[in-house]
Amino acid sequence: MPSPIDECDPESIEGANAIAHTDPPDSDTELTRLVDVATLQRMQDRLAALCKTSLVLCRNDGTLITNPSWGGPFVRMLATSDLGRVAFANLIRALARDPAGSVASICFEDVTLHTTPIMHDGRRLAIMIIGTRPRTKLEPDTIRALADEFGVDQAALTEAADSVEPWTPDMRKATYAYAESFAETIASIYR
Repeated sequence: MPSPIDECDPESIEGANAIAHTDPPDSDTELTRLVDVATLQRMQDRLAALCKTSLVLCRNDGTLITNPSWGGPFVRMLATSDLGRVAFANLIRALARDPAGSVASICFEDVTLHTTPIMHDGRRLAIMIIGTRPRTKLEPDTIRALADEFGVDQAALTEAADSVEPWTPDMRKATYAYAESFAETIASIYR
């Protein structure tokens, strides 16, 4: 199966802008009528910092409600590269449109995006996208290949990769539990 990176259209301005924006897009959704975007952004930023993982809230069509909160420089370097902006935007749209609720997709080298729906009365108000970290330290050949594929500086990517704390099963379980609680708390405001 080809990776989302292989399937992305690097000429897609829409895809590039979806990840590269610096101000949240027009975020008028049922959710943002109840909780303003600035509050959602602060909550998301704090959760990302606590769990050392990347997060973003999006609508059901995959357009972003908040700016991405990066769990560290490694994923940020890849996701904000020219190729990464398009590839991640396309992957986020595909995951958000999946009717299955919680889904996952591999981005690259042991890094996965997971969705956690924010539900109310059986309806999805929005979706939280959670990015994992590698489970083990990345090998130099893997870092070199990623740097080449994404067009980023290999030395900087190596330094960023060295700062990544491996994603253990306990961390993963705690992060997902906290993310589900976060989603439930946001949805409870709607009640």
